[in-house]
Amino acid sequence: MEKNNRKNSQNNDKIQSGSSAQAGIGANLGTGIGRFFWMVKYAEEQESGFIWTALIGKTMDVVRVLLPLYISQVVLSSIYNGRKMEDVFINTVIVTVSFFLLTVLSGYFQKKAKYHYRRFLKKHQVNKAQAVLEMDYGDSERDDVQNELIALKRMEKTVAMGIGTFQESFSILVGNFIYIAIGIYLVRNLFFTLTARIAPLMNWGLNLGYLGLIFLLHYFAVKIDLKTMNKYATIAREIYVKNHRYLQQYSELLFDYKVGKDIRFYSEALGKRYNEVYRLRQDEIYNMYFRLFTVARTKRNLISALISLLTALFVGYRSILGCIEFADIFLCIGVLEFLFRGIEEMTDSFGKILSSDSIRKKFIHLFRDKKVWIDSKSTAQSSSIKQKSSEKADGECDVVRSGEVPTMELRNVSFKYPNSDVLVLKNVSLKLYGNQKLALVGLNGSGKTTLIKLLLGLYKPSAGKIFINGEDTANWTADRFVAYFSVVFQDFKLFSLKIGENIAVSEEFDENLVRESLEKTGLSEFYNKYGTGGFLYRDFEEGGIEISGGEAQKIAMSRAIYHKGKFFVLDEPTAALDPLSEYEIYTHFGEITSENPAIYISHRLSSCIFCDVVAVMENGQIVQIGTHEKLLEDSGGVYSTLWNAQAKHYKNQPKEAESILC
Repeated sequence: MEKNNRKNSQNNDKIQSGSSAQAGIGANLGTGIGRFFWMVKYAEEQESGFIWTALIGKTMDVVRVLLPLYISQVVLSSIYNGRKMEDVFINTVIVTVSFFLLTVLSGYFQKKAKYHYRRFLKKHQVNKAQAVLEMDYGDSERDDVQNELIALKRMEKTVAMGIGTFQESFSILVGNFIYIAIGIYLVRNLFFTLTARIAPLMNWGLNLGYLGLIFLLHYFAVKIDLKTMNKYATIAREIYVKNHRYLQQYSELLFDYKVGKDIRFYSEALGKRYNEVYRLRQDEIYNMYFRLFTVARTKRNLISALISLLTALFVGYRSILGCIEFADIFLCIGVLEFLFRGIEEMTDSFGKILSSDSIRKKFIHLFRDKKVWIDSKSTAQSSSIKQKSSEKADGECDVVRSGEVPTMELRNVSFKYPNSDVLVLKNVSLKLYGNQKLALVGLNGSGKTTLIKLLLGLYKPSAGKIFINGEDTANWTADRFVAYFSVVFQDFKLFSLKIGENIAVSEEFDENLVRESLEKTGLSEFYNKYGTGGFLYRDFEEGGIEISGGEAQKIAMSRAIYHKGKFFVLDEPTAALDPLSEYEIYTHFGEITSENPAIYISHRLSSCIFCDVVAVMENGQIVQIGTHEKLLEDSGGVYSTLWNAQAKHYKNQPKEAESILC
């Protein structure tokens, strides 16, 4: 556990150093330039070589392109001027060897850049996940937040907005800048050589006219790119938010072997669903790509053709005027073609970098503020919900022990979700003393799980306070909540790891403690068969163990026992168990938690007979509270109604099963 914490701490230090780097480079993260340099520094800090290998590889590649043109110029010039063939051969060999070496080195560095990109991408994903884990839990559950996160993930993988595109675009900018400087030097005679047939004024007129037309065409090209990319940044985000969360879940479902039986049994229905919905959503994305990029690319190709035509005419005319030799014609045309293509690539890359700034802005905001672009007003808890602390709330527990500090106390607690005016919990007050066991019951949507999330610090109350042993938990850190509570969530998750690692939730674990935890939940035979080193599931291990739903719940409860918290919370811990197994589990847990307070949530009211106090919730309020026996005496009460509705299903069952509910 400590080992994992150290790793997370190191990752956070790197992220923080990256986010503080803007001060060192004098960049304001509120500007696009500041975010650009932040990203460069962040990328290199996460994966050294991510940027510079791409820069070297691209620079060598663009310079390499000039060598064949130079070879042709050397050969033609030597023949035209009657030089010795030996000189021609030596020059050709030198340039050819240089071309070969640059080709090899360029390929090496570009492959290396891809290697660093893959490594960086993995680290980047971990950093994003870590940032999400540090967000407020209530925010992380929201649909709009989940949609934004998935849209960010998808857009980072696209050609226009992706991390790989950022690496490539930056290397293109630098590499082509060097190429342009060399290219201008090679064609300098084309623009600055004067002859008897051309006056200085005419020379400047030709140069300015040609360059003016070229840059005007490039200006239109840049406008096309920026307009297209800005449209893409806006439209794509809307489409990704709308479609990709659905598409991702559907894709993962289709390829998950665990749902193979359902897919085979309902294949016709799934196929119809695919054609009607999945294909339509995919088509919307592809149509967006076609509308935006096909038209834009056609316009760009037309501009490129005009530039090539103007260049050939300009070089040919300058040759007729005697500004360059015949042997330089192909060199000049080729260099100018590549030079303007380099400018085109630079403008294209510059457009991508500008348009992808919205992604960097969101990403930096996620790292820096641990929030996902949420209006601050939406996350602020309403201060309009007020209750005097001296007031007694509806449903407050009347079981009071004079002079004793409650182990757990909810005092006038209300809660509503962000962006909602509906109270999920309404002025709830509740106390537990000593090692009391509380059963929390009620219909779906009554507020039971929400109350538990508030108790565990995952949500913050909109009003009221929560106390543990007399201490306000509003001041608790996440680590204190984790250390104090042992929890089995209703929607717990087991991982494709070793049994011991699943229970300890760590690479390092105490084998004896894992064994004891499994035995206490009735998994002695399971331990004897697989030990602590058996892998769950077959995602990473061919011989992985496919466990039943009941076994999974028992392993989750073993995890809570292993944790050795001081307060146990079990949310629907026995939903996948039969009544006899449930009785066995609650009996064991009664022994395990004999010296600890505990809260049980279950739709099967058999858990109530093991508890000291039963609280009944309805519409976000506690409507009944007392012992199991006392609540059954109220024949018209909610608890009695629920109990009798369940008990009748066991009347024809064997006596042992019937005794669980009677």
